[in-house]
This record gives sequence, structure tokens and C-alpha cells, in this order.
Amino acid sequence: MCKTTSSLLAALVIAGSVFFPPARAEAIDAWGIAAQALGVLGAYHSALGAVLALGNDVSAQVQSQRQDLAENGRARNARDIELVDGIMERLVRDGDYVLRVNSLPFTWAVTDSPVFNAACYPTDYVTINRGLIRGLNSNVDELAAVLGHEMTHGIRQHSAHNYAQAAAQFYGMSFLNMNFGLMDWNKLNALVGYSVAKNVTLPTEYEADEGGFRIMTSAGFNPAAGRRRWRAWAISTILQRSGAR
Repeated sequence: MCKTTSSLLAALVIAGSVFFPPARAEAIDAWGIAAQALGVLGAYHSALGAVLALGNDVSAQVQSQRQDLAENGRARNARDIELVDGIMERLVRDGDYVLRVNSLPFTWAVTDSPVFNAACYPTDYVTINRGLIRGLNSNVDELAAVLGHEMTHGIRQHSAHNYAQAAAQFYGMSFLNMNFGLMDWNKLNALVGYSVAKNVTLPTEYEADEGGFRIMTSAGFNPAAGRRRWRAWAISTILQRSGAR
């Protein structure tokens, strides 16, 4: 999971309701459309540059961890911390990957959150919840599969690229809706959200699966754990969506 991509998209939707009110333009010309196209391109590059800069900011990385631990608490089980530290150190040291020049070395922490989840921030800070460790029964190989997946999000800077593409899609469809009045704005927001999930987020999740598999196997972990990990993750997702406790 790329941390902050969904929250940033939500911010885009809110901003869009301010900057693009539900009114149809009176006149449309080629120059106006060209200007709007340049605006979409500008939104993409602006969003991409902003998040990439954040991802190369040491102070932002430190703040990511502080905020995460302030919200979720630091794990109190020394065995959990030792387990995750050992796995991450091994993945970072022995895994087959190359960080980009505008990326930071990985940092990580275990939180006291009971939620079955882990995530990588744009700053290459990886957060691992106590609930994930419990859900996978502290299985070293299955945890390595999850953490390799999250590392790949950071290595390939998925948060930055996903947010930039989401921004471009949102602004592009907003411009179209202003000009042509295609649909209700609430429906437009829902359509953009679906498009981003299907065409932006999902492909990067598959990419993170592949990259995580390579990292964990090159670091000497059992690759068969990946299949078991996804089964557990799928069950957890179904339960969360159904509202089960």
C-alpha cells in the first residue's frame, strides 16, 4: 500500500469542488482547450515534483515516523520489534534492488495498531502494524513478502507517480465536465476515484508484488510465503469491507 495516495486524492476531490464549480462554460474554443491541456500537464508535473521532493527530504522522513507513532503508538512487544528489525535489515542488506538518486535509505518502525496492514510513505519510511505481525503469526517469510512489497513501492516511487497521475486525471476530467457538462459532479468524483483505483493504483500493486518477490528471494527468504500472505490479506480485506469485527 502506498501511504498517502488515497488521502491526497481525497484532497484533490475537495479542492476540485472549490476550483471547478458545477457550471458549464459559455464558450469553448481551440485555444481554451489547448490551455486546459497544458494545465493538466502542468498539474501532473507539479504534483510529481512536489512528492518526489518530499521523498528526498530527510526531515520529512523523520516527521513521517513521528506522526505515525504519535497516531498509532510505538509497539511495546520487544519480540515484534526484534523480528521486524531482523527481516528489514536482511532485505535492505541482501535484497536485489537499487534506490534512485533522489530517494532516501529505508527507515521503519513497528506500531501498536491492531490493524492488519503495513505501508510505505513517499519518504521511504515503512510502517508495520502489530496487527500484521499477529495476523501472519510472526511468520518470517510471510512478513518478508509484505515488507518486500512495501519496499518496492518506495524504490519505484509509486506514491509520487500515482498522485501525479491521479491529479492529471482529476483535473482533466474536471475541465471536460466544465466545458461539456457531461455529468453530475458527485458522479464525476466517483468515476475519477474508480479510474484511479483501476488504472493507477492496481497496476502499481502488481508491480510491487513482482518487485517484492525478487527482493525477498534474493535476500534468502522462502518465496512460497507470498501466496499464503496474499490469502491472509484477501480474507482480512473481505472482513473489513463487510464490517466484521
